[in-house]
Formats: sequence, C-alpha cells, structure tokens
Amino acid sequence: MFDNMVFAVSYVGEEKEKDDVTRLIKQHGGRLLDDGFEKLFTPIKTPTKAHPEDERSELEIAPSEANVGFVALIADEHSRKAKYMQALALGLPCISGRWIHDCIAKSSIIDWMPYLLSSGQSSFLGGDATLSDTFADRPKLLEGKSVLIITGRGQVEEKRKPYTFLTRALGADRVGQAYDVAGAKKMLLEGEKKGEEFDWLYVDGKKDVEGAIFDSTSVPLAGKKRKRASGANADAPVPKRIRVVNDEIIIQSLILGQLIEE
Repeated sequence: MFDNMVFAVSYVGEEKEKDDVTRLIKQHGGRLLDDGFEKLFTPIKTPTKAHPEDERSELEIAPSEANVGFVALIADEHSRKAKYMQALALGLPCISGRWIHDCIAKSSIIDWMPYLLSSGQSSFLGGDATLSDTFADRPKLLEGKSVLIITGRGQVEEKRKPYTFLTRALGADRVGQAYDVAGAKKMLLEGEKKGEEFDWLYVDGKKDVEGAIFDSTSVPLAGKKRKRASGANADAPVPKRIRVVNDEIIIQSLILGQLIEE
C-alpha cells in the first residue's frame, strides 16, 4: 500500500502508539527514516577562498532517491523535535498517525489533508506530490543569507548535525562551520578580508558567545567567566558585529513561516 512512500516518525506521547504506526508502515511496504530526512539529500559543496570549512552549500536530492514519491512526517502532535523542524523546513507535510491507521482500514491511500498537524502544511498541496515537487517548492527562509554555525566537537557536534542540515534545508546561500568561538572569530575575520562576510552567526543558545566574539574588551576562557582583556589582547582585531541567532529563533521562524526580526 505504501510502496515508494517514505516516512519519518516522531512521537511526543506513548511509545506504544509510535511502535504501532512504525510496524504498520513497514508491514504495508512503506520505508522508514530512523534519523530524519538527511539520507534523502546530499549537499553540493564548493569551498570558498576564505576558509576550507566555509562552504557555498545547497541541498539536492541524492541520486539514489530521485524516483522517491510521497514523503511525510508521521507524528501524534506538533512538536519542537528535530524531525518536525526538518519537515517544516523542507516543505514536507506533517501528518497525524491516524492517517496510517485509516488508510489501512480502508485499504487505500486516502486524502491526507484533513490529517495535517499544526504548522505542518506542505507548501506543495497536491495530494500526489513527489519529493522532487515538494522540495523544489519549499519556502527558503534563509535564501540570500550566509550563515556561520558553531558546531562544537564530539558528542556536541553530533547533536548539532540536524540543525546544520536544517540551515541548508532553509536555503542558506553559504554555510560555514566552526568548532568553537575562537574558530568562528577567525573565520569571520578571514571572511571580511576576502570580501565574503557572513550575515548570521548560529550558536547553541549560549549568551556569552556574542560578547566573546565581538567585544574587544573581553577574552573567552574555557570553563571560566570572561575577564577584561589587557595589553596585546585589547588591541586584537574583532569582527564586525552581525546577527547572532540560536535554535529558538530558527524554530519560531519555521512556525511563523517567516524570519523573526529582532
């Protein structure tokens, strides 16, 4: 029944309901994405002059997924989970798990529009829309923007991967990645010299990052509070101040359907 249809499942409530829907999708020929929608896409990467980790990066559908048909998120309610945010960014419908049960009960694929969840309406409303159609028609909230992301390292970096993908899905023209504040500051300065400045700095909600990068009177110390710089440190160059955003701003922009201006 669900042949050539691909689903990610994200439930807030009981695991039993999620397990039931997952089982039904598999039993009726559907394909499941355990870790989100990243596997359907591949980034087109072109290193810039400023830094090898600073990329002009767009997403395209992976060659192996070119013929995929319908793609959706199945959930029990709207949420702020990574898969839900990715679906919104990609213009994919977010549908109640009841749709899976009702399709099986009626032995046919029924209209999913009545089952759409809050902030889960696809930008391409055709019921037979393919992945290519939906992806091409998605809203690109970051179109024309250059974004530098502080990813962290190790487990922190792994946790940030869905949001790095989210930035690309939102259509950013250029995506740079730095492991830490020092690396981000260096990339911002190098970008200015090369004429490839960033518009946004995307951080993981840390309040001290803005001051550590753009304030010449303070220096960041690992695991300690900032202290005032002195001597040579006080004369060290600082990047031009740009907008600093975090996950909350991105999430709220997705829910609103437009970038939140502060």
